[in-house]
Parts: sequence; structure tokens; C-alpha cells
Amino acid sequence: MNNIKTTGKRVLAVMVTVVMIFTATAVQQTGTAKAASAKYWLKVNAQRGVVTAYKYSGGKWKPVRAMLASVGKASTPTVMGTYSMGYKNRWRKIGGPDMGGYSYGQYVCQITGGYLFHSVWYYTRSKRTQSSSEFNKLGRPASHGCVRLATIDAKWIYDHCKSGTKITVYKSSKAGPLGKPKALKSHSGWDPTDPTKGNPNFKLRKAVIKVKKARTVQYGSSYKLLKGVTASNPNANENLTGRVKVYSVKKWNNSKKKYYKAELSTQKLGTYKITYRVKYGYCRTGYKTIKVRVIDTATPSISNAANRTVAAGSSNAVGSVTAKQKSRSLTSRMKVYITAPGETSATAYTYSQAKAYTFSKEGTYTVKYYVKNVYKPYRAASKTVTFTSKLSSPQISQSSSPTVNAADTRDTVETAIRQSLTIKGAGGATGNADNAGITLSGTWNVTGPQTATVTYTGYEGPVTQTVNYTVQ
Repeated sequence: MNNIKTTGKRVLAVMVTVVMIFTATAVQQTGTAKAASAKYWLKVNAQRGVVTAYKYSGGKWKPVRAMLASVGKASTPTVMGTYSMGYKNRWRKIGGPDMGGYSYGQYVCQITGGYLFHSVWYYTRSKRTQSSSEFNKLGRPASHGCVRLATIDAKWIYDHCKSGTKITVYKSSKAGPLGKPKALKSHSGWDPTDPTKGNPNFKLRKAVIKVKKARTVQYGSSYKLLKGVTASNPNANENLTGRVKVYSVKKWNNSKKKYYKAELSTQKLGTYKITYRVKYGYCRTGYKTIKVRVIDTATPSISNAANRTVAAGSSNAVGSVTAKQKSRSLTSRMKVYITAPGETSATAYTYSQAKAYTFSKEGTYTVKYYVKNVYKPYRAASKTVTFTSKLSSPQISQSSSPTVNAADTRDTVETAIRQSLTIKGAGGATGNADNAGITLSGTWNVTGPQTATVTYTGYEGPVTQTVNYTVQ
């Protein structure tokens, strides 16, 4: 009788096995067509305990996420091969009497037959009853053939991978293209990766943001806030760069000694504080704050400096010359070095002094303009030009026609005429011409309205002009 019962059990077992194989084959065949259009492919490295998710993008399968896993022990190995994902359950009773009893798993996805992806098991259908000792085995063989995962990873597969997703189970000494993530440890009945609000054991790592870019930017240049900023999920070696957002931008107010909300502008000097954020449901939110200074350290420029010819006696050694750096005018900060004709060394002048400078000599002046960057004094600009000073012909002007008496002597008349004249011009006297080297020449009489020929002789040569006087 016992033999009959035993035989019956064996027949039943064989029938169950056949049904499971048929069911698994049916699921696999049904899922194969779907896998062609699925955007993920899960590869389970049973030797290293890593599941790598690949995403189909740009005509290629690219690795996007690595997850620690516990596959079957040597006595209960996980099946090798390629399959299509079958059914999915939010919670599912797993195990059985032959596995020491029933337990529960979250985010269950069928690989094939009774082989499943699921979270590390729970004693009951309660998130606070997980086996911490089994969680701490992730990355090593520990299951009865299923692929155990941290809750957050099981959730990711459940959320992203449709039924029909391609699954390959293989063995390799190499963890995979994204490596093997670092394990977390559990010390209570809660899964430390479970994002459920109120999880007292929540230890999921934050997103890591890295900024590989200059912390100073030249005034007026281009600056892209997200260029050079990368991010990753350290829990799954997952690239999150595309999820980085600029969370806030603030500018330092020097008078109030405080940062205020602002937009970063390279047209405004100052220190900006930029905060980046990555908010992602499969790791803790990560922040990164950097400071960026908009500075103006470029070499200044000097404009309109050119060789010139000026009249002797004229003023202004700067004229229309200007200086600036990108953010401000430096014209008034210029130093001007002038070497006059016959001199061997230059004399330094401020901008205002150079503007009032008089070219009192005839000849060539060497004029050097020099200006420094306000923020980087070692960055300076200079330009050297020449001013050629030439004497211009003086001008004789008569303020009014003098009146003399017919009885006046010639000397008296000449004195009256000289006193009515003014000499203006480079190199000549300026003012009353009484003692300015004027001579009267020509034929003239001391009767009636008369004119006289006046000649002024200076070191620049003689100038002759006709002037009037009246005889009464």
C-alpha cells in the first residue's frame, strides 16, 4: 500500500512537472514576440550575483542599471538560459513546504516557471517583517532558485519591465559593464531600500552630483549651467545625468552680506551660488551646491591712440584716447608717460594732468598710455605714439582803431597803434603787443583816416598785416 501511494505520488509529481514545463514554454513563447518590442533586457549573472538592465536606444542595447541579487544555491540553482518575462504581482506568496514554509515577496515578476524576480522574502505580508539576515546575503547565492533583490530594485523591474521583457541568466567572473553595487546592511525587519514613508530603517543612498567645470567665468562669456554636471545613483551604478535640474541660483549682495535669488548673468560681476538637484524615485534626492564667480580678468584695451601733429602751444596729450576692460571704463585710470623734445626720460602724468599738458616746444613728443586691469593688475595694456609739435603762424588782431592827433609825433602814433593790437599764435607772445616786436612800415601820413602796415617778427618768422588808425 505504501508502495502504491509512493508510486502515485511520483506519477503526480511527473504530471505536475510536465504541466509546469508546458506552462513555462507557453509563457516563454508568448513573451518572445513581446520581447522584440520591449525596451529593456535583463541579464542575470548568477556567478557574481548581479542583474544588469539594458535599454534599447539608438539601435543598441546599453547598460543602464546594476542590481545586487541572490540567486539559487548550489543545491537549488537558478536555471540558465534566455526567457521572456511572464506574470507580475505586487505581493505574492512564495516558497512552500519543501522550502521550509511559505513566505511573501514584493514586486514579483516571473522569469520562467516557478523562477521569479522578487524582493528578499517577508515572514508575513507586512513590510516590517522582512528577514534581515537574508537581505544581508544579497550578492551571494542564497535562494531556492529565484532571483532575490532589494525592494527598490525589485520595484524598478516591476515598474519598468513589461511582460515579455527578455531575460538572460548566465555565469561570468566579470560582474558586468556597470560593475557590482555596494551592499547595504539591514538591522531590522524593514528593507533599508524600501521607500515607503515611515521606514525606520531607510538607508538608500542619495544621488551623487558632480560638477566638473570652472568655478570662475569671464565677464561677457558664455556659461551653461548644466554643462559639465553629471549625476549617478550609487545604489545601482545608474547614470542620472539627464535628471539633473538647477534647483536654485542666488547672488551675493555685498552691502547686505546675504545671498538673494537671482539669474546668473555673465554681464553682472559677482559671486553666484548654484544648487543642483536630482529627484528620482529609486534613490534619495541628491543636492550639490557650488559657487561661481563672474570676473573680469581679461587684458584691457586702449583705443584711438595714434600718431598726431599738433600746434605748438596747444594742450591735451590724451585727446580721444580711451581705455576699458570688458566690464568697465578705465580711461580715467590711465597713466600717461611723456618724453618731451630734448629729454631722455619720460615724466609720468595722471589722466587729468595729461589732458591739461601743453606742447610748449617745437619737435617730437613720445607719449605712452598705460592701464592695468582693476582685478588682475599684472594684466596691463600699453600703447606708444608720437606727437609732432609745429609752430603755427601768429595772428595779429586789433581790438579797436586808435585815434591820434595830427600834431602827434610818429613815436606817439606808433605807440597808440601797438597798444590796440594783440598777438596770438604758437610760439608768439599773447596779449598786448606794446613790447611784442611789432614794427610799422610803409608810407603813411598823420592826417585823415589812415592805414598802416604792421609787421610782427618772432622766432617762427615775420607776419605782416594792415591795421587802421584815425587822425583828428
